[in-house]
Amino acid sequence: MQRLTKKTLPIVFATILLIVACSAPRSAGDVPSGDVSFVRFMKNTRFNKVLAESDKKNKPIFMVVSARWCMPCKLMEEEIFTNNVDFASYFNDKFVNYKVDAEKETGPDLALMYEINAFPTLLYLDRQGNVLWRKSGYTGFSELERMGEYALQNYK
Repeated sequence: MQRLTKKTLPIVFATILLIVACSAPRSAGDVPSGDVSFVRFMKNTRFNKVLAESDKKNKPIFMVVSARWCMPCKLMEEEIFTNNVDFASYFNDKFVNYKVDAEKETGPDLALMYEINAFPTLLYLDRQGNVLWRKSGYTGFSELERMGEYALQNYK
């Protein structure tokens, strides 16, 4: 193995920095409100405010319960909740979208209340917080939309 020299060390460091900066995914939580290619999630919000928003807008809630260390959660963030205009439009128009980290703030209470034991857990809820549909694990576009249609049909 070749030893790093004073000449090569800055090049190696710059290359690593560039790779890290370019590979960092854009998070749906960091999206400007006008960007239609991202599902817009309420975050860092008390659950009672999410319920009130659902009641006010007369829309069911789509809740994603995740954890920072969860790889399927990260994959869904990159592959499902970002960069798909049709999918994002559907969820932004039809649901109050809420994402919660099961290990932070109100997350542990919600994880206990909804008996979350795997990540991600996807919940479709009515305005009172009753479960209309739930699924754990990575879920693709078509299944999420199918579950969403079921939730909309059963929303009161």
